[in-house]
Amino acid sequence: VYQDLDPHRHVLTMARNRIFFRYLGLVLGVACGIVVILLSVAVTRTLLLEETDDFIKIDSASINFNAEDSEFEKYVEIFGESLRYETVSTEPGKYNREELRALIKFLSQSYSLVFNHSLVEVEVVNEFSLLLTVHGSDTTLKPYLLTAHMDVVPVDPDQWSLPPFLGKVVEDPETGEPVIWGRGALDNKPGVIVTGRDGAGHIAKTLSERNAQIDFLLDEGSPILSGVMQGVDSPVALIAVTEKGRMEVRLTAEGVAGHSSFPPKKQAVEILSRAITNLYKYPQPSMFGLGPEADMLRYLAPRAKWPHKLLFSNLWLFGPLVSYAMSLKRESNAMIKTTTAVTIVNAGYKNNVVPAVATAHINHRVHPSQSLEDVLAHDVAVIGDSEVKIELLEGTEPQPVSPYGPDSIPYNLIAGAVREVYPEAITIPGSLIANTDTIHYLHLTSNVYRFNPTSVTVQTLGTIHGKNERVTVSSFKSNVLFYKSLILLADEIHKNVSEFKPGRKAGEL
Repeated sequence: VYQDLDPHRHVLTMARNRIFFRYLGLVLGVACGIVVILLSVAVTRTLLLEETDDFIKIDSASINFNAEDSEFEKYVEIFGESLRYETVSTEPGKYNREELRALIKFLSQSYSLVFNHSLVEVEVVNEFSLLLTVHGSDTTLKPYLLTAHMDVVPVDPDQWSLPPFLGKVVEDPETGEPVIWGRGALDNKPGVIVTGRDGAGHIAKTLSERNAQIDFLLDEGSPILSGVMQGVDSPVALIAVTEKGRMEVRLTAEGVAGHSSFPPKKQAVEILSRAITNLYKYPQPSMFGLGPEADMLRYLAPRAKWPHKLLFSNLWLFGPLVSYAMSLKRESNAMIKTTTAVTIVNAGYKNNVVPAVATAHINHRVHPSQSLEDVLAHDVAVIGDSEVKIELLEGTEPQPVSPYGPDSIPYNLIAGAVREVYPEAITIPGSLIANTDTIHYLHLTSNVYRFNPTSVTVQTLGTIHGKNERVTVSSFKSNVLFYKSLILLADEIHKNVSEFKPGRKAGEL
């Protein structure tokens, strides 16, 4: 039986407990008060949010943005026939040269007015690429450059429902909607002007030799997508203001060769597998907030649904939560960090021989806020094994972030053309996770943008570089109208630039 010999100790303990709970209640009260204040500020900011209005404001009443149906039908027919040319490129320097020559001849015949106009200078660069220079009336203004590629990726005809180079208007096998069918329908013949590395590189060299400087460049990029952003019902037009870098890393592990019946304790495959496991276990860090992806969400916020509107418009508070949520899906995860993919693994040559050497190739797509050196340092740190040789085989640094927002006239010009053709779409800045030919032109301008003015669904998006590639007739017509709008707006903007009043940026109070 326990008997307390010092009753005063109970009193002291009870007093200490009362003081502890009093302070605990005070701390919890203060914490709750802070949470209430922060949430109140966040809700107020959200309720006062206005939609981003980064569009060129000019009097376009005199500009004819529409076109007769007969004119569009002509474009559809020419475009369909262009898809019948099998301008396949299997790798850099290896492409169907005869088909490219034939396509160039076809374009020159189909657009005879353009190719023979007194104000248009036509050049064939490096034998397989076209450079068309349209001379304006004011030679003091910088030109702009619109680019696309004529080559297409290879196809497996057995995987296609219809011939991959059909080049005709047919009914979509899933929706019944009229579509133009063929490889290159989305990537990237709708905006054809130039082609590939051999083309873009030589065209950029030609322009450099002439000491040319351009106002802005628009190349291929993300199409207009619906239903891809959580909490947003409207179509989204992402203008990529930068693109990821890429790098190839090789891991090499050496062990002891031997017979599989009594395997050595130090095996190359085991060492390599640990290294690969660590790369996936400790991925590259999130760069959310350091690139344009945060502004991308701020631009979406005004037309997002609750609670996404609250989250997107208050990234100062919910940034870590949004970053974590984005990391859970592979598409959004690729936007906020450098990705890691093991693409090639090599080891043994016989099923009863333990190999002495094992190698793995790692493909990184580098976030614009990181450098190749940063990514390699992370790989070395997380692998943490001196027995694994880590080599950078090749790499391209991420591209600089081009200007965007209320003060960037080129960005607003592209956004204005989107607004003319897709008034229901939300135009946002962002990063392109793939790579384009824009790398060849970076020395000519700091205003480099990537965008595909074609509306596609998530299902159709999967046909790019896949099977059954096609574009709806209505989307192709909108594509044509976008370029027409962009050209006409660009022609007028220099007359009205002094009247351009930028709108309020999303999230700004």
